[in-house]
Amino acid sequence: MPFRAYVLREDLSVDTSRPVALETLDALGWKIVSFANIQDAEEAAKKMTQDHGFPLTPESFGIPFDFRLGAPDLSPIIHANKIILGQNKLFGVGLDSFGLLRSGTIFCDIEDVVSKNWIRVDLGPGQLFRIPAGAKCRMPWNNKPDEVPVGLWFLNGDLSDAKAMEEKELDASPLRRAYLSGVKAI
Repeated sequence: MPFRAYVLREDLSVDTSRPVALETLDALGWKIVSFANIQDAEEAAKKMTQDHGFPLTPESFGIPFDFRLGAPDLSPIIHANKIILGQNKLFGVGLDSFGLLRSGTIFCDIEDVVSKNWIRVDLGPGQLFRIPAGAKCRMPWNNKPDEVPVGLWFLNGDLSDAKAMEEKELDASPLRRAYLSGVKAI
């Protein structure tokens, strides 16, 4: 699945006449790279996250995630995050992270704090995506068995700090102010 990103309309439908460039996402702190045609996507993802200063520890590096029904949760944090994701609410994460999709798809609605639009990003297997701390997003849930996301999570810190925050908590967070300042949206 190739990378796709489009502006969302107010009713949350995708406006395919308004594509969004990777450079726009980069400016918002979201980095998306495709390793779909690389022999060892996991090794390439590990190298890229290390190049971004992420620590190589068992608590932060290559943590499996699996959103299939009945899949085991490897930690209470991942379980709590699955609950928030499953509610289709706006959320943010408490630290910078990358996700690498091994299989399935993710549809991620990203807040464009500069243009005041929302962007729908469609991600597929072999794609690495960065979620900046303090950014708002929503991941519309997909329960089709062959499209449920499975992959690895890379954290710039400890798993205990990777809690997903609901919108109200995120808005009051210093992480949110730092994110907005970093993209010059305040």
